[in-house]
Amino acid sequence: MAESKNKQACLMRNVFYYIFTILLIGPNVLCAQKINDYKSDTIVVGGSKSGYDELDVKGGARSVNAELKSDDEHKEVLINKNYYKKLFKGIYGLKNKLFTKYRLAIGMDYMLLNQFASFSYSDRQASSGIYRLFSSWQLVDSQNGNFGYFIFKLENRHNIGTGVTPRNLGYEAGAALSTASFKDFGWGLTNFYWKQSIIDKYFFAVGIMDPGDWIDLYPLLNPFKNYLNEAFFNNPAMPIPNQGLGLAASIDIVSGLYAAGGIHDANGQPQYFLFKNFESFFTTSEYFFWAELGWNKSKSILEGQTIHLTYWYQDAREETGSEVSRGLCFSASRKFGKRYTSFFRAAISEGNAALMHHLLIGGVQIEMYSRDNLGLGVHWGGPVDRSKPNQLGLEAYYSFQITQNLNITPDIQLNINPSFNEEKKCDRNILNL
Repeated sequence: MAESKNKQACLMRNVFYYIFTILLIGPNVLCAQKINDYKSDTIVVGGSKSGYDELDVKGGARSVNAELKSDDEHKEVLINKNYYKKLFKGIYGLKNKLFTKYRLAIGMDYMLLNQFASFSYSDRQASSGIYRLFSSWQLVDSQNGNFGYFIFKLENRHNIGTGVTPRNLGYEAGAALSTASFKDFGWGLTNFYWKQSIIDKYFFAVGIMDPGDWIDLYPLLNPFKNYLNEAFFNNPAMPIPNQGLGLAASIDIVSGLYAAGGIHDANGQPQYFLFKNFESFFTTSEYFFWAELGWNKSKSILEGQTIHLTYWYQDAREETGSEVSRGLCFSASRKFGKRYTSFFRAAISEGNAALMHHLLIGGVQIEMYSRDNLGLGVHWGGPVDRSKPNQLGLEAYYSFQITQNLNITPDIQLNINPSFNEEKKCDRNILNL
């Protein structure tokens, strides 16, 4: 009886969070930072609302400049009401002035995820929220391709309820991979670095960063806007560290051909903020290294025409007991017309630092009705524990752009023959919203 009441209370609490977020917070922060000063209604779909289309994007789809630029884009929406424009007129007028006068771009968002599993060794439902405040301040600007930005991002990732987080629900179902990146670490500093482009040919970033913003990228690598499963965000056949102190750099060798690489603290944590991350980097001295050679037709990963090969190496880590590990990753993506973005990725690892020993991934995203996106993906691979079987996974999502500030994405994942399901060799479904 008590257990039934607890379940009902948990359900009601999650329903409350949904209603509260959508009705009260949603117009202000869900799906981040949109709309301009609305001097007129003549902004075309795809146009910029606050001038953020001028931001220089070096990095993946979830890097700060990429997020700011994407969120600032005027979208075709399902509901387009005048009161939204009136509500945001002052806010985005101020944002436009800050960017025009000081080159300071600011954004924030709130994301909520609820998951349900057809099987789990513990909870079958998980819910979590993420609040992010991020900014990009262009302090160096010249006509010959020299751009310098100070990048900042502060996050709060929190569990909703008392059960497992979505980050762990897939593991509880016996899968080798997580079904979402939504976790619970409270407040954390995830970006605090300097990013510099030199004559539009050389690039480096140094400071507190997310290594996944620079390594083995493809256009749909954003777990907050595209695929949720761990197979598609980052690369689970590579032990990409958490946010911490690091250095990433790249050079354009000839037109379209680039080389990149970096070094990152293998023990970084966003909860360390500044000083403890520096201490970890220089005293623990356990590092993650990577080098990449690739071809990118448009210089922007987001444009979708890219192919690359990445080599990585990680030191042994005392904290986790992982041994020296290394691996190779291949990735290719291509856009067909204006509506289709396809990708294929493959990876293999040696050592026990990564989650997966081998992995194959493929998928396509289709733009629907000029405002929504349909994503289909498949992944197959085996964990580093070679005594466990390979598993097959499928994922499909549909992203609804409801208003300029609200996006809702139903998502379903199917894990076939989960590697760590010891009791029943059958399929496991994960339903997400």
